[in-house]
Amino acid sequence: MGKRKHTTRKRTSTTQNPRAGKRARTSQDSENHNPDSPPRSSQSPGPDGPSHSPSQVPELNEDMSSQELYQASRQLQSQLNELRQSQQEAGRNALANITNQSDGGSDEEPSGEEPDGKFVLCKGKQFCYTNLLFLPDEDACFTTGLDESYNDLERFETEENRVQGALRELREFIPEEYHALEEWNGWVRHDLVKGMNDQRSVFANRMRGNPGWFGRSVGDFAPTGREAWVDLVGRKPDPENRGKYYYDTFDVPLLHAEYDGALDLDKVFLNEHLFTAHAGLTRGPSGARQLLTGKAAPKKMPVLEKLWGLKKTTPGMIASAAVYVRWAHSRDEEFGPVGDVTGIEWWKDFNAYLEYLKTGLAEKSDCVENIFRGTPNSIQTPLKARWAMGTTRTQPRTAGPQRWMP
Repeated sequence: MGKRKHTTRKRTSTTQNPRAGKRARTSQDSENHNPDSPPRSSQSPGPDGPSHSPSQVPELNEDMSSQELYQASRQLQSQLNELRQSQQEAGRNALANITNQSDGGSDEEPSGEEPDGKFVLCKGKQFCYTNLLFLPDEDACFTTGLDESYNDLERFETEENRVQGALRELREFIPEEYHALEEWNGWVRHDLVKGMNDQRSVFANRMRGNPGWFGRSVGDFAPTGREAWVDLVGRKPDPENRGKYYYDTFDVPLLHAEYDGALDLDKVFLNEHLFTAHAGLTRGPSGARQLLTGKAAPKKMPVLEKLWGLKKTTPGMIASAAVYVRWAHSRDEEFGPVGDVTGIEWWKDFNAYLEYLKTGLAEKSDCVENIFRGTPNSIQTPLKARWAMGTTRTQPRTAGPQRWMP
């Protein structure tokens, strides 16, 4: 089996993807460098020589010298890297099957081999649901360098820290071979942002196109019908301006299980509509119907949960689902960072939800932990009774007992 030669690309133009015209990798190419493989660590690199067969597992014994142990560990690491590369190659090819031609009503995600040049675009589609629905500052995310003094525990304290947090997520999500500045702030930025925009559009259309997920009719989701849901979305009388209203971020009936008129930190993010939306977005309409009716969905359907290899619920998924459910019921016509009718700053609400949940991961609060508790495959997320976002009139603590990831 021959390898393709690795040649240095002549970087003459970075606004267009120089890889877009390349063919998709075949099984004969899988041994070459995989763009979905994790960045190599300079502290524990694998061997530079030929790869080792997985069947040749090095034997370890207590009589081995430190040098022998070191060589054995390098061999094991090499075998592990080979296995990861094989698995991730399959994942990369699956990602390349995703396109933006969904009508919102079909279970099956578009498939078909895509050239290597579509890889970053496909990663952008996934990133905007699993990680960040909106980038905090697009320009800064692609022009700012890593700040070595950054502390992730302080991520939400300043705008600069938000950018640093987003930048780290992006660089972890996008393989290192795409990090060269002339590409990163060129075609990589273009493709990734386009992927995010495309997927937001697909998901927004899917939400509005399936009112039955939420017990609504088509008329209920028509522009005039959505007037009836303003209070469910979180509209409140402004106590400082009589006759005026504002939209609360957390004291929202659509986010609560059994809302009883006020923010309840044991119920927020546990509304059944959020679970239905999450299932519908990641498993297709039949996934949402299965959650609602118990009727099994087709097993072989190539839905995003499989194509993206989703194994657990992330804070970004919950925050995104919350925004999508509220937006679908709102008077806004277009889905974007700021509501075109309501004026709701959806990007701020997403950041508020993300901070609440991520702070929970770091500070171990029972309320947020209960949001994620469920099957053994779901992540455990806790949080202390603290909220420092300052973007709402409420002070969320954390939430209650159900499961998020099936």
